[in-house]
Amino acid sequence: MRRDPYFLGLSVVLPITMFFLFSHAVTLDVRDMPLAVYDRSRSQTARRYIDRFVSSGYFRLVAHVDDVGALNRMLGTGQAKVAFVIPQDFSRNLHNNRPAEVQILVDGSFPTTAQVIVGYIDAINASASQAVLVRYLERQGQRSSQLAIEPAVRVWYDPALKSMNYIVPGLYGVILLAFAPLLTALGVVRERESGSIHQIFVSPVRPYQFILGKTIPYCALMFAVTLVLLAVGIYGFRVPMRGNLLLFVALLAVYTVCTVGVGLLFSTLTRSQLGAILLALLGAMMPAFYFSGFLYPVEQLPAFVRYNCYLFPAYYFNRISRDIVLKGMGLQQIWPDVLIIMAYTSLLLVGASLRLKKKV
Repeated sequence: MRRDPYFLGLSVVLPITMFFLFSHAVTLDVRDMPLAVYDRSRSQTARRYIDRFVSSGYFRLVAHVDDVGALNRMLGTGQAKVAFVIPQDFSRNLHNNRPAEVQILVDGSFPTTAQVIVGYIDAINASASQAVLVRYLERQGQRSSQLAIEPAVRVWYDPALKSMNYIVPGLYGVILLAFAPLLTALGVVRERESGSIHQIFVSPVRPYQFILGKTIPYCALMFAVTLVLLAVGIYGFRVPMRGNLLLFVALLAVYTVCTVGVGLLFSTLTRSQLGAILLALLGAMMPAFYFSGFLYPVEQLPAFVRYNCYLFPAYYFNRISRDIVLKGMGLQQIWPDVLIIMAYTSLLLVGASLRLKKKV
């Protein structure tokens, strides 16, 4: 062990790194949820009501909008996870000792998070209602068990809060990034260990041609597997496809090339199959599960972990997948993430070609 500093370093650094990252990345806390408000009342009472949610620490006010369309767009793009619509007669009803309704829209893309949010809303609303009752009823010697403010909570995108509807769209990106790099890296490194790759080195085949020759079959294999998973998700698990299926399949093909490119780059960084497995574990499999937004909303992670999530393609494809499958969005809404995936793919293939050239 002492003669192999690489192995010794991994045996010490890897467990510490996993413990440090998992302890911060695996979290069920829900805080600072972005909140948008369409306040038609424009009264001091309505502002105090919203302040109760913001001061709780669970919600963060990001925008006041002037129409329902802007509210819908913010929910669709993820700029807001919760939206309040306060009617014009909100303050008047409370002053007249009548119940006031508030419409509350919750993004149900993450059912677990949505359930926690709904629980927070009920608790904070009950507290606000009690304060209103004390102010407007008890001063007249009256008491009431009825809520002064009645929230009409609606969950969008997954009204039934079925976990399968958000797990399956996330699995497409996670499985590809978890297994495609591993299989590709092992296939190339195995040739290096057996010595058969030297036939390529002494041939007139250029590095980019070798990379292209390795990309095509692995992409075809992984794309075929993913199409089977897609069919099982739609027809077996009955996950609705609200967006354009052909668009999703096309972007799935681009992402497949990206994940194979990750494996090709890994194969140029190591000379052993053990090294390829460790690289795939640390650089692809772990980030695919914990830093892609598959299990937990990225917005809820600590800042230094959240910024690391932006380095992995699975984060962007999970956003694309759930936006198309659950929200029915088109290319005009998701094009920034698509461009990032395409740029990521190009950089990986170019980087793998350059690294292979250095090895030659």
